Amino acid sequence: MASGEEEIIKEWSSVIPFDERDPSLLFEFVEELGMAHTAKKKDTNETFLIQTYEVNQYLRRVHNEYLAMSKCEHEKIAKFYGSYLKENRIWIVLEYCAEGNVVDLMEDLELEEGLKEEEIKFIIRHVLLGLQYLHTKGTYHGDVKANNILLTDNGEVKLDAVCHRDRNFGDEQGAPYHMAPEVMSVLEYGPAADVWALGITAIELAENYPEIFDLPPLRFLFLFSTRSEPPKLTKSPESFSKEFHDFISKCLVKEKKDRWDVEMLMNHPWLGEKNKNDDDESPLMQTIMKRRWLKMEGGGVKPAKRK
Repeated sequence: MASGEEEIIKEWSSVIPFDERDPSLLFEFVEELGMAHTAKKKDTNETFLIQTYEVNQYLRRVHNEYLAMSKCEHEKIAKFYGSYLKENRIWIVLEYCAEGNVVDLMEDLELEEGLKEEEIKFIIRHVLLGLQYLHTKGTYHGDVKANNILLTDNGEVKLDAVCHRDRNFGDEQGAPYHMAPEVMSVLEYGPAADVWALGITAIELAENYPEIFDLPPLRFLFLFSTRSEPPKLTKSPESFSKEFHDFISKCLVKEKKDRWDVEMLMNHPWLGEKNKNDDDESPLMQTIMKRRWLKMEGGGVKPAKRK
C-alpha cells in the first residue's frame, strides 16, 4: 500500500475506528444500487446499505460527512453502523431505507401534482424532528431536499445524514434551487439555511417538480437575486390550506434574522397538536402500497428529472 493511502487510512481510523473483522464474512451483497449495495448480515439476515470506496483522495471529501453521521443518534436520521477496511477499500455500513427517497416515490407514480397535504405534513413534521436534533447539537444538515428524505418499508421518514455537514458555518453546500439567499450572496451557511431549504422542499413535495426547477442553475440564481418575492406554490395553490401557505412563507423569508427557526416551525398551527411525537400509522403507506402494486404489475418507472 502506498504511503499516501496509508496516510488516508490513518486519518480516517483516528476519528472513525475500523471494525477489525472481515466485512465479506459478515455481509452478503444482494443488489447494486448505483454506488452502493444492499446487503444481508449473515448471522441475523438484517438488510443494510453498504457503500464502498477505494482508498484515494476522494475519500477525504466524504470523510467529514461520515464523521458527522457517526456522531448522530436520532430516530429521524438514517443510522451509521460502522466502517471496515478490506484490502484497498473502505466499507461503510448504513441503515437501509427500503422505499428509497421521496422523489423516487413521486416519480415512480408519475405524480404530476405531488403528494397530498396530509402526507406532506407528516414528512415535514418528521424532518423537523431530525433538524431539531442537528441544530441543538450546533450543526446543520446542509442539503435538505426531497432526494435526501428517505422512507422505510413501514412509511417512516428519515433524513439522509450522509449529506449533513459538521463544518464551520460559512461553507458552501446544497442544491442550487434550495439555497437560501445568504448562501447565494455571501456563502453564509447555518441552521437558518436548512429552514429555507425546508420551505423549498415543502413546495417540491406539493408540486413534485416546481417550475423553478426547469430553469438552468445560473439563470435561476440570477433571476432569484433580482426578484424581491420568494418562491411559493404556483401549481393549483387553491388546493392547499391557508395554513400550509403560511408555513411555507415562514420558511422562505429572505432576511434570515426574520425567518422562523425549527422550534418555532414545530409549533406552527399547520402541524397541529402531534408535532412532538407521531406514533400513528404513516399516511404515506397507501401511496407506498400503490407503488409496490404497480411494480408487481410491471408498471413503468418514470425517468428521474433531478438528482
